[in-house]
Amino acid sequence: MAKRMRRATVAIGGAVAGARNVSVGDDSEWNSDRGDDETGGVFVRMSTGPYPVTFELLARDGNVETGYVATMTIVGKEISVAAGVETSTDRTWTLTDGYLKVSADLQTDDAGRIPVEGSFRTLVET
Repeated sequence: MAKRMRRATVAIGGAVAGARNVSVGDDSEWNSDRGDDETGGVFVRMSTGPYPVTFELLARDGNVETGYVATMTIVGKEISVAAGVETSTDRTWTLTDGYLKVSADLQTDDAGRIPVEGSFRTLVET
């Protein structure tokens, strides 16, 4: 079985309770313009970042406020199965120098949620 990601925890100064549906993207810019002597261009990374982030909260959390965030850490569980035994390995994304915006989605029929989105300048994945 291929490895799968399952669950994630978020920390912004301290652990964030009730964070779910965590997503980290990469909006780096790439270019493949060809040179004068090339029939096809090679992809070259022109800029690094920004790195958009989204997640939801089940309830307000004092560690998540609209505004500047120096460091945010996300730890996801990478699950692999071999010979019927499941193994979990932590993968860490450390984002720095960014911001978050906290919103609200107050539905009539379902439980409400608190969407959070933001963007960060740097990302280190380990």
